[in-house]
Order: sequence, then structure tokens, then C-alpha cells
Amino acid sequence: MTTGISIPQVEPTADSLIQVRRARQGLLIFAGLLIPLSLFGYWFYLSMGDNLPILPSLPLALAPGLASVITRLLRHEGFADVSFRWHGDRMKSAFLLAFGLPLVVGAVAYGFAYLIGLARFVPAAIPFAVNPPLAQFGLNLILSAVLMILILPGAAGEEIGWRGYLLPRMIQARIPEPVIISSLIWGAWHLPVVFAGVYAEGPSRIMTAIGLMVGTLAFGSILAWLRLAIGSIWPCIFAHAAWNALINGGFTLATQNASQNMWIGETGMLVAVTLVVAALILKPSWSPPRMTNG
Repeated sequence: MTTGISIPQVEPTADSLIQVRRARQGLLIFAGLLIPLSLFGYWFYLSMGDNLPILPSLPLALAPGLASVITRLLRHEGFADVSFRWHGDRMKSAFLLAFGLPLVVGAVAYGFAYLIGLARFVPAAIPFAVNPPLAQFGLNLILSAVLMILILPGAAGEEIGWRGYLLPRMIQARIPEPVIISSLIWGAWHLPVVFAGVYAEGPSRIMTAIGLMVGTLAFGSILAWLRLAIGSIWPCIFAHAAWNALINGGFTLATQNASQNMWIGETGMLVAVTLVVAALILKPSWSPPRMTNG
């Protein structure tokens, strides 16, 4: 997969070389802070997961954002390029994509699995049973969307770190293919809890890890393009939260024995392939990447 974003080659100047050096220094400090914060998050997740059923992953999800905030404070970088802007002509389209993507990907991937017998459509009765099954599914989707508010802090923690700091600094540091590499880093960051068996459970941890890496590469690329095109971190935060809420909520709750099915779920093979197709369809042709700030 290519990013569709080309970075022009320009003759380096003294100022540009200073910016590159500062960006690389920022990345090193960010990584140095992210590692211990993430280790604490992994420990908390593994230790408290059974005893704290509500958001045991929150300290881990907040680690990238916290690492970026501390880095900015230590280096007096300010927060303008996080881009907390809320205005702009393209924001409506960005939010439509943020909420529409999980619905379309879920409908295609899960619907295909149901049609060919790889999964069974049995919507869970949450919070109460209604008929017919499609009505139950619709109710579950609505409740998942409402409960997305609980996921927003964790999604914000990740996006402020990954797309709000790592991606811009990688572009400034002239790291090759910053969209792809930042997305792969995001995916690899999840692997410890995958192999520990507490995140995205499935019949095979290897297949779960493969599905996760493919899916985060595609989804991370879409989030990165949103950040670069819109100049705001908010569509990324809401897209991330909507994905977790709708895929893990409405769609997965509509599937019998979902945790034992390698084809569906946020790391399922069909979901990963559908995300790749979506990323290829949505791939922009922007040149160069625009670091629009709020």
C-alpha cells in the first residue's frame, strides 16, 4: 500500500536542517516517555482487567497522549500543531467519514461473513430483547453509538499522541513514508496485550496479530490522511471512538461466538481486508502533506 502522499525533495537550508534535527530529538524524547508509560499501561491492563471491567485499558490508551504532552512541555513546543480546530468547510465531510466508515466496513465484512456461513447473525438482547432480529441489531448500534462517550477519552489519548504528535514530527523529521510507519507503530503498540490474550481475543493469537497489523495499517492511514487534509485532530478522535464502539459493540454483539471467530471483530481477516479496500478507495493524492494547524 502506498500513501498517495509525496514529499517534495528540496535543497536543505540551515533552518530546515535545524527543524529536522529538532523534530528527531522530539521523536526520541517522545519514545523515551512512551515506553515506561506504556509499560505501566500494559501492567495495569493485565493486572486489573478482571477486577475492573470498565475501561481497564484507559491508562494504556492515555500513554501516547501523555507522552506527547510531556514532550511538548519539556521542549517548549506549544500545542498549536495538535490542531484542535473545529471549523473548516471540510469538517462535515470528515465527521461523516468518521462515523460512516465503521458502519460501511462492518456491514460489508460482517454481512459477507453471515451470507457465506463464516459467522451467524444472532443479535444479543442488550439491554432488552426486541423483535425482529434486525430491530435488535439497530437498537444495539444506537446504544453503542451513545456509549461511545465512554470511549472518547481513550481515543483522544491515542490520537493526540499518534496523529497529533508522532505523525507531524515524522514528517518534519523527513522520515520516509511517515503515514505507513506511524500506522505500523500504532499497530505494534497493541501487540503485547494481544499476545497476552487480553485484547482482541480469537482462536489464534498469531492470526489476531496479523489481522490487527493489517487493519491498523489501513485504518491508521485513513486517520493520518484525515489529520493532514482537515488540519484537525477531532475527526481522528471521533473516527477512532466510533470504530471501537460500533465494530466491537453493535456488529460484534450481533454475532454468535464472536470471540472465537477469526473472520470478524476488529482484528478479523474480513474486517482487515475490507479496511484495506476502503483505504485504497479513499487514498488521496495530496502533495505535499499539509501541516494545517488550529
